Amino acid sequence: MVAKSKRAQIRLNRPPSMMSIATLANELDVSESTVRDMVKRGLIPPAIVISPGVVRWNWEAVQASLGARQTGR
Repeated sequence: MVAKSKRAQIRLNRPPSMMSIATLANELDVSESTVRDMVKRGLIPPAIVISPGVVRWNWEAVQASLGARQTGR
């Protein structure tokens, strides 16, 4: 059995800080269209434009937005 590097082990325990819509949808266990709907409804922040055609969501901002909704803030 090949040992995984420490970096690989750490990465497996958390999502990346900036993620694509596919990764975000996977983390939230919803479809990509649901992610788009959540943005339109103001449930999560919009994506950040990294460059033309490349957008990413900040995982910490998404977590904070959803956490605030759960606690009623």
